[in-house]
Amino acid sequence: RLLGWRTPPQAAGQAADFVIGQPSFTSTTSDFEGVTARTLCNSPRGLSGDSNRLYVADTSNHRVLVFSPLPDQTLAPATLVLGQPTANGNTPGQLNSPTSIASDGQELVVVGSNGVFDWAQPPTQNGEAPIQLATSANEVTAVALSARKLYVAKTFRGVEVFADSAAFANDPLSPEVVLLAPGAGVSGGLDAGRSALTSGLSAPLPGGGLIHQNQLPLGLSRWDAVLHNNQPADSISGTTGVR
Repeated sequence: RLLGWRTPPQAAGQAADFVIGQPSFTSTTSDFEGVTARTLCNSPRGLSGDSNRLYVADTSNHRVLVFSPLPDQTLAPATLVLGQPTANGNTPGQLNSPTSIASDGQELVVVGSNGVFDWAQPPTQNGEAPIQLATSANEVTAVALSARKLYVAKTFRGVEVFADSAAFANDPLSPEVVLLAPGAGVSGGLDAGRSALTSGLSAPLPGGGLIHQNQLPLGLSRWDAVLHNNQPADSISGTTGVR
């Protein structure tokens, strides 16, 4: 399920106003009235959006749900379903177990177990076919988009920055910039492959920066601007307890 607040929460533990993907705050169903409907999610693991749209990676239903306008009540139905021919589909096919989603308001990039996919413009039809940027996820754990640049987080390889999605499709092994985090005892460099930013989520910042939740080392790394390979993070925080 996903929890929704109509206004930004002002206090720790503030109750959500509505739930997305389930009939109630306590239900755990993946099949409502005999079909996988536009209102249900099964183990959602990624989301992205803007002031007009919300994209949800409905991972175990092998699809992406598109909400436009933004949902503001429990059981709000998705406007579109991607990765399945109809809203009732939930079998692997076009999208297999999508996990990470990135959107800059126009382009949409989705990572699934069967590859990396791209919609150059906001989808307008159920099951609208994407362009396949890569036939394998290649250890991709997260993607982010900003000012056409595509940020790709890979396990033990850092965050790779490409000029755009086409550059990634043409040569996914040749990014413009690779960002790494300091390893234990090795300032600003690799420690036997253990200091690369790993298995986390990336989010672009205004002005060309990036914030990344990494696991080795555990914490948040922030770059105010992404300029060159192996650029040290401007700040690293939350070295314990990050989830």
